[in-house]
Amino acid sequence: MTQLATTEVTDLVIPDNLDKLSVEEIAIMLGQKDGMESQSTGDAFARLSINHSPEDDAGNTLPRGHFALYNPNTKQKIFGKDVTMRVFVRRFMYSLWDNEQGAYSVRSTQQSKLNDIFPDNEGGFKCGKLTRKEIEDLGTESPEAAASAMVKCNQVLYGLVTIADGKTATGEEAPVENIPVVFYGKGASFVPISQYFKDLDSKSLLTWNVVSKLHSVRHKNGATIYYSTNMTVSDTVDFSKEDKELLKAIADSINSYNLRVSGEHTEASSGLGVGAIDLAAVEA
Repeated sequence: MTQLATTEVTDLVIPDNLDKLSVEEIAIMLGQKDGMESQSTGDAFARLSINHSPEDDAGNTLPRGHFALYNPNTKQKIFGKDVTMRVFVRRFMYSLWDNEQGAYSVRSTQQSKLNDIFPDNEGGFKCGKLTRKEIEDLGTESPEAAASAMVKCNQVLYGLVTIADGKTATGEEAPVENIPVVFYGKGASFVPISQYFKDLDSKSLLTWNVVSKLHSVRHKNGATIYYSTNMTVSDTVDFSKEDKELLKAIADSINSYNLRVSGEHTEASSGLGVGAIDLAAVEA
């Protein structure tokens, strides 16, 4: 396998002998451990997020603070509060959001650990996110520090979502069950989601065996109202053959995304010591 000369992108490969892996080995593979213990887009999937908009382009009143499931195939959104999710894989990613374009202007590869290297599509790393030491050296008022503050670290969660009380923007009943999704936890959601995975790890639970309840938490800072996501254990389930097929589809999506971003990184960096990546194939 050809690796990046200055970066290393970790492919997600699902072995056939899952039953022979230890809980620790599977937890690492799933991204359940963030890799910091010793240091005290899934375009193919529907996207789950918290709705912050009071209305849509058609003038329909939308429920702020409810979860919204966007289907890229039907272009439809389903809203609800009674939401559960089985997370199969967690990855980390850095991004910079462009409000005018309504899309990421810069985004990094998705990696399993926070101490991995994150090449981004503009030829840099971590979308320009600086460490505390780098900010101290540059000064908190420096342009670099200001730019770094705009960059978010995401916990990218892939799994199955059920919205028992799902409704369309026009109020029609539209419950959904076990829909493959991707969810980006960042900002005020980052720490609560991290704590959820630490709690699973402390109980020797694998994330794909756990059905979690998603909670939308309201915050008020002056005149600004915003929402974050918290997760709690709701139930446990067995891992099935169908689940393995979904896991492989998730792996394909992550590896394809990383290949695309790594290629853009190589092109943007003008070949400054950065090579191509050969992604390991997920066994059929």
